[in-house]
Amino acid sequence: MAQPSTIERELYLDAYRWVMSDDCSWPFSFLNVCQSLNLVPEDVRHDLIGNLSLGTFSRWVRHCARAVQRLQMLLASVSRTARRVNAAEPTTLGHTLH
Repeated sequence: MAQPSTIERELYLDAYRWVMSDDCSWPFSFLNVCQSLNLVPEDVRHDLIGNLSLGTFSRWVRHCARAVQRLQMLLASVSRTARRVNAAEPTTLGHTLH
C-alpha cells in the first residue's frame, strides 16, 4: 500500500480539524453548516470519523472530498434559491405624491 502524499495528509488534517472543531464564530464552520442543514454534528462526526477503521487513508480522503463537493453544491443551491426569493419580494417605495 502506497503512503499518502503530503497534499493528501494536509487535506486530511484540514478536513479533520474542520469536522472536529467546536468553533462557530465564522459562517461556514462545521457547527454552523450542520445547523443550517438541520444535522446533528455528533452524528455527522461519527459517520465521517467513525469510518476511519474501515478503509485506507486515501479512501477516506476521497470520501471527504466527495462530501465537500456535495456540501458545496448544496450551499450553492441554497444561495441561488435565497437570491430568487429575495428578487421576488416586492419593494416598498413609500408614499408617492400625485
